[in-house]
Amino acid sequence: MNDLPYERDRPTAYAWTDKAFDMLLEGRLDGQVHRRSGLEAATVVGLCPRCEHRFRFESATVAIGTGRRTLGTGGPDPDPDEFVPVDVRCSCAGEHPGRRDGETGCGVAFRIEVRPQHHDD
Repeated sequence: MNDLPYERDRPTAYAWTDKAFDMLLEGRLDGQVHRRSGLEAATVVGLCPRCEHRFRFESATVAIGTGRRTLGTGGPDPDPDEFVPVDVRCSCAGEHPGRRDGETGCGVAFRIEVRPQHHDD
């Protein structure tokens, strides 16, 4: 595992998104978006594309198409087959020198796209 310094120079570099895509294909990273009763929640688990520490990221806000929706805000129904982009931050518990109080992970953020899972009520 890599106890890299906390990333401050390029926390949103495209390299993290690119590597996360490869990790999704390899099964080292997994993302899910659950939809139920018009509400959406994202969960991403696996290894961080930068530090490779295990993490679990959860968010009630996911990007839909070109806009953003937050749980309960309504809006047009998304295409059920459309992949949903999810903005993720590393939230590992690894040691990362330079991480300040209140910060988590190694400091990077990346985007993955996942197909939503629908639940009947």
